[in-house]
Amino acid sequence: MVLNTKISSALFDFVQPILDETDENTTKEQIEKGIEFVVGVWNAVVIDSLNKNNQYTNAIRHMASRPEDKALIERFIDRKNNKFSHDLRMIADFNINYEDGYLHIQAKGAIDDRLVN
Repeated sequence: MVLNTKISSALFDFVQPILDETDENTTKEQIEKGIEFVVGVWNAVVIDSLNKNNQYTNAIRHMASRPEDKALIERFIDRKNNKFSHDLRMIADFNINYEDGYLHIQAKGAIDDRLVN
């Protein structure tokens, strides 16, 4: 698997809908929580793609109790499957910071052994 995109760039693109909903009153902690939430969705979709089942995405679906959380999960499952399906890297860690008023995301990816053998 050869990808020309850094995992940080892929994550930034993936979470863009969350970033689009922020404003000047949104805290760094709120942004981190939102990104953490959808990173869980990304990783669940990757695991299910590798395992050829829906075990992890179904587990995430069942953990959500509020309708808006369920809708967000479905939105990002669809986003991962439709726009990022070729990227089977797991997101092992991320952090965000602001530099000169701009949000920067740094991420570390991990590749399942099944993709390199």
